[in-house]
Amino acid sequence: MNNSDYKKADNTVDNVKNNLKDATENVNSHLDNMAEKAKAYIREQRDKDEEATKEGWLDQVKK
Repeated sequence: MNNSDYKKADNTVDNVKNNLKDATENVNSHLDNMAEKAKAYIREQRDKDEEATKEGWLDQVKK
């Protein structure tokens, strides 16, 4: 391999690393959003003095 090939390989590794970081940030953001929806549902049920159910918060998370 010549220097140009090594540079291309380095760039490819950097691109993959950046893409994985972006994907991780997107997943974390999505999970945070889902958790907030579930918490909001649980608080809403508590305020109405009703039982929060697994099915109920899953429905909220899907929205």
